[in-house]
Amino acid sequence: MDTLTDLAGVPPPNSAILLEEDPMPKNLRSIEILIAQRYRPTQPVQLVLRTYVSEKGTVSRYQLLRTSDPKLTPEYFVPPLLELRFSPALYGGKPVSAWTTLTLKIPSNL
Repeated sequence: MDTLTDLAGVPPPNSAILLEEDPMPKNLRSIEILIAQRYRPTQPVQLVLRTYVSEKGTVSRYQLLRTSDPKLTPEYFVPPLLELRFSPALYGGKPVSAWTTLTLKIPSNL
């Protein structure tokens, strides 16, 4: 089983928490390029994920919401997704784990 999709012990992806700051990706463009290099799309692809970001700023779970190319499967995007770094969410001035929605724009012709 892919532990990234196992949601045991994690709040549901649609749960709501009032945060001072949402998680913000730091290296999103480089991850989009890594996915493109692995997948080699012939046209740009949009990938929308719900990601559970740890208090350390790493992705610990994901939920695929939609993709413009159904052939873009987890084998192509999960390894780069693990390299994605965030500034973590803040609650009470402290880093906390939280869900966020992420839209990736995978370029073609790299």
